[in-house]
Amino acid sequence: MGAKQARTCSVTSTLIAGAVALCLFVTGCSPGYYIRAGIEQARILSRREPIENLLKSTQTDPDLRAKLQMVTDVREFSKTLGMTPDGSYTQYASVDRDVLVWVLSAAPATSLKQYEWYFPFVGSVPYKGFFLKHQAERDALRLEDRGLDTYLRGSPAYSTLGWFDDPLLSTVTKYDQLSLAMVVFHEILHTSLWINSRVSFNETLASFVGAAAAGEFFDQTQPPDLQLSKLSIDVWQDAIVYANFLQEVYSRLDNLYNSRDTGSESVLIEEKAVIFSEAAKRWLETKNQLKTNRYVDAFDGLNNASLLAEKVYHERPEVFWHLYNSNGNSLKRFLDVLVKNKAKLEDTQTDPFDVIEDLALIPITNENSRFLKPS
Repeated sequence: MGAKQARTCSVTSTLIAGAVALCLFVTGCSPGYYIRAGIEQARILSRREPIENLLKSTQTDPDLRAKLQMVTDVREFSKTLGMTPDGSYTQYASVDRDVLVWVLSAAPATSLKQYEWYFPFVGSVPYKGFFLKHQAERDALRLEDRGLDTYLRGSPAYSTLGWFDDPLLSTVTKYDQLSLAMVVFHEILHTSLWINSRVSFNETLASFVGAAAAGEFFDQTQPPDLQLSKLSIDVWQDAIVYANFLQEVYSRLDNLYNSRDTGSESVLIEEKAVIFSEAAKRWLETKNQLKTNRYVDAFDGLNNASLLAEKVYHERPEVFWHLYNSNGNSLKRFLDVLVKNKAKLEDTQTDPFDVIEDLALIPITNENSRFLKPS
């Protein structure tokens, strides 16, 4: 499964029906947008069925039953790690489409500054979610008419950050066991810990927690599934390789856009095309280092918007690896540290990634590392 298909996204304020009334009075909010989101969210909530009932029913498909039981076990395991799933994933909702929400990102054609949307309670985020694809495409065209690069991708799930009890969706149950476990852990982490206006931090953190928690979970199933546990390590190693490659492309573009003797915008756009073309060729070689197939097609059709959107989920992922290892490869201890230092992470005068680096005080060695650093 490719990264674009496997990834989930916290399109949070898109889905907060309770914010509809407030947005009528907030500059920049479109009442129609929130009303549509509220309607779609209500439809999903109306289709919920208790997972407990489905597990007891003889009419439940055996494959679905197995995944529902695993999700139930994942929920319980997340509590032992200090996460708070509350009522999320205690219910199942069948939806009549493969893509649940369409996520739009944008950036100037010759700049690496993400276009941002502001939503109440959540803050500024570098994406906007739509339940209807044509609405997303319409907004994308408007941004392109203003000279921006755009990137539109589908997402099978979302988190409402505790505003609702998120149900398990049929769009996600089509995944394999590891992907499903990672998605559920990823989203539960969002309901447990969210740092306002720090989307890249939140998403990269949740991606790490999804992999690390899945690894610990499959280590402790009865009997342990060591193959899936090892695969979770491979997934995170691939994420670091991919993140490093993204950073390389980002740095080249950043140097181009900030060069004093670059010339006209048309010259910048031509040079940008060369950089992306060369990056695509290098990726053909780099992806041979990958242990899984999650990122093999990730460099198709890159532009400023898609590069920045990918980096949202792959921003300095090694810092979480460092902190995890410095806390004895224990995700519970790792999460305890984050909660205790939430005020530092929320300080707008600091970089939360730097905070994590500072908290990782114990030296890292391959001998005490479960998530070994790729060579």
